[in-house]
Amino acid sequence: MIGIKEIWSRISNMVNLYGEIGAVYITTNSTNPSVYFGGSWSQIEGRFLVGAGGSFAVNSTGGA
Repeated sequence: MIGIKEIWSRISNMVNLYGEIGAVYITTNSTNPSVYFGGSWSQIEGRFLVGAGGSFAVNSTGGA
């Protein structure tokens, strides 16, 4: 059985392999992701995610 540190190490390795600038990490945990994954992270506040498509272009803003 592996420990929690090993699990986080494996997750961190996956993020390093597949993460990219502009990637969004969603969690309900208030801990800064840099604690687990390293690097520099910015919290998105006062916004929501919407899928680009027929009604919304990439990088569009709006709402009421």
